[in-house]
Amino acid sequence: FGASGLLPDPQLSVFLENGVEIYRNNGWQNGVDASALPGLSKSVGAFPFTAGSLDSALAAQVGRGAYTLQITSPSGKSGVGLAELYELDTNGRTQNLSTRAFVGSGGDVLIGGFVVQGPAYKRVLIRGIGPTLRAFGVTDALVDPVLTVYSGDTVVATNDRWSANADLNALREVSKKVGAFDLANDSEDAALLLTVPPGAYTIVVSGKGNSQGIGLLEVYEAP
Repeated sequence: FGASGLLPDPQLSVFLENGVEIYRNNGWQNGVDASALPGLSKSVGAFPFTAGSLDSALAAQVGRGAYTLQITSPSGKSGVGLAELYELDTNGRTQNLSTRAFVGSGGDVLIGGFVVQGPAYKRVLIRGIGPTLRAFGVTDALVDPVLTVYSGDTVVATNDRWSANADLNALREVSKKVGAFDLANDSEDAALLLTVPPGAYTIVVSGKGNSQGIGLLEVYEAP
């Protein structure tokens, strides 16, 4: 796909909210789900892995709750990786996703995405957090994140200061309802409350003025 500086040996782990690891895979063909993964990937539209690749994957069953998905390298290497989450049944649904990563400049920005399925529009709260991460002990947090949402190559919306939103009261209300942590009125964190039609969307978190640091991308299904 044209990406460079890739993580050569990604290891995939899933943790409970209390930090207990419940699933791990290092090489998709080495796991207990290996024979089923090609068919499952095709059913949800995920691109296939080539035989012998060191990409990792799991077909995990989880109950209601909060989970952490982590990509590491068993050899201690670093590089660009992609974490994907697909729902394989209709027993439940994902209500929110968040990704914490280093936000660089140029091609090293934080990129996320989500897909809306079905006939109806979907309301989503999307946040790009930087400065507020310091309250959680992140010392090298991104100083001034810029949040941009795309549909294909078209910019749907962008924001670089959450309190500058036109309908700030609605954004505050939805943030509270979905359980998102509070943002200070004068913080440089970014946020958008959007109603979007079915389709695939890409989210980019970058640093204003090519600034760099740790950023957090959040996507919530909004009421």
